[in-house]
Amino acid sequence: MPGRILCFQGEPMRSLYILRSGSVEVFYNEPADAPLDAEKVERLGQRLAVLRGEGELVGEMGALLSVRTATLRAGPDGAVLQSIPLTRDTLEKAIESKRSLGVSIARTLARRLSGNNDRMRELLRLARKIDGKASEHARKFYELIEQTAGVFAGAPPVKKMVDAGRATRSWSRGREAAHSPTIEPLTRRVEMDQRVRPEQITAQGDLGALIDTPPPAIREIEPDVVLFRRGDRGAEFYIVLEGEIQVELENRQIFLIEKGGIVGEMAVLLDEEIRTATVRALQKSRLLAVTREKFQAMVEERTWILLRVVRILAQRLRNSNEALVRNKKEIASALEGLFGAGPNLARDYGTFADRVKRLASSDVLEILLHELEKEHQAILSDREEFSRELAAAWETAAGSETR
Repeated sequence: MPGRILCFQGEPMRSLYILRSGSVEVFYNEPADAPLDAEKVERLGQRLAVLRGEGELVGEMGALLSVRTATLRAGPDGAVLQSIPLTRDTLEKAIESKRSLGVSIARTLARRLSGNNDRMRELLRLARKIDGKASEHARKFYELIEQTAGVFAGAPPVKKMVDAGRATRSWSRGREAAHSPTIEPLTRRVEMDQRVRPEQITAQGDLGALIDTPPPAIREIEPDVVLFRRGDRGAEFYIVLEGEIQVELENRQIFLIEKGGIVGEMAVLLDEEIRTATVRALQKSRLLAVTREKFQAMVEERTWILLRVVRILAQRLRNSNEALVRNKKEIASALEGLFGAGPNLARDYGTFADRVKRLASSDVLEILLHELEKEHQAILSDREEFSRELAAAWETAAGSETR
């Protein structure tokens, strides 16, 4: 039945689904532990993905983390699902007896994480674009006020108008932008952290046994050395045996990887040889390089490695989903704060234009008024454009999860 809720975010994990036909929508609500009903999901939930394709796993994160991390709802075309009663313990036992199940889950998680990283890049680029336009408009506001002050120095009515303009946040930001090449307050607030902390991973194993692996599988790299860059080719991933590794997107840290963590897994799990992120050492590190063939052999010998990989990916995907929703809200809030109602660029331009209009008794002020009104309209136009871009980027990504 289209629109039927399969399970709510926050519920205990009781089953895993396999999609046979139709589609399933995935929604996330904040806060993560808030009581939910269908109305709250519809009104407040953020759609993270639409899952399609026969055989697609649905709800695997809940099975790995013991609690539903999102609400699942049958899509507009309905959904036919096979329900498999499952808890984390029974899933882990199933993976131990059938390694291919664990590999399939790992690939599903890696594919979704790769999609999230693409969406994260788009949100970051949009934030930078908004910052650039906001700084441009603010700098213009600052320059117009200072030009007015210079032309009408000492004229009491104009001085009062200029003082009012200088008291605005737009003037302050414009002055800062005029003296600094890069002002990116929104970009800095975009959260990229997907770090998986040791306490979030319960799968344990003997890393010491891996450290004894002979060269050339062991790699040692010095601080600030790049292991690989986004766009490089590669067919192996790494297990961090010692040290700390940083993963970067768009010159921003996404997360840190400590001892026991993995990096570069997309190349092995997704059969993709193009690196999707840049990775560098933050401190002297020792890594175990694992090829696709080596990974298959390792998981046959050491089930805990497969469980560790799956749990790391599940927790990383959960962190990524939460960060995406927060970033979308942050950008939407910034659009309203910079370009919408309230004390912001649009209002400051409009208010200053009204003051000039009341004093417009010379050609200079008429020209100033024209510039203010033109810039005010440009701000409103930018707001509409950015709002469309945000909605399009989110909906395109949310509807792209197919097999």
